[in-house]
Amino acid sequence: MDGSPEARKVRSRRRSRRGRRRLFIVAGVSTLLLFGVLLFVFLRPGPGPSLIQSSGRGTSVSRSARANPDLVPREARGEYDRRVRGDRLYVIRGKVANAGKIHRGGILVAAALLDHHGKVVAEQAVRAGNVLPADTVRNIDPETVFTALRAGGNKRQSLRAGNSIPFMVVFFDPPEKIGSFQVTCFNTD
Repeated sequence: MDGSPEARKVRSRRRSRRGRRRLFIVAGVSTLLLFGVLLFVFLRPGPGPSLIQSSGRGTSVSRSARANPDLVPREARGEYDRRVRGDRLYVIRGKVANAGKIHRGGILVAAALLDHHGKVVAEQAVRAGNVLPADTVRNIDPETVFTALRAGGNKRQSLRAGNSIPFMVVFFDPPEKIGSFQVTCFNTD
């Protein structure tokens, strides 16, 4: 080993280059990891912020959602029914038609029960395309029905222009007398 000043300078430069190379590799790997975490957090698939809000009176659509005039409720009919336990139900069934010219997805249907003075007495919001058989609604607990009708994620239905999909809104323990109901459709995608 040469102990001359020149040999020490050469060894020092080699160590310095190795240190810079390691620092560059560590910085690059750290940047890639950070970028991956950010992509996972912000771009992962999922329903995103929910536009369906729950309250003591039922569920409703967030105030930030806007009704889509291209999504038209059709053949909506409401009727009283009874559960096996004897509780009253009010079920609204119908179809949502896409009267627009572009494909729609993530369709919410909001229904409101009105009294004879036009005042909202109950409201619910569900995803279009989620429909249960009448016997199922009569026999299972309300929370399971609500969960099934509000299901999002992979169960979201999409709707091409000119087509329609069914919807179902269920009210458990509705008021004795309902004057009318109102159905509004929202596009969340």
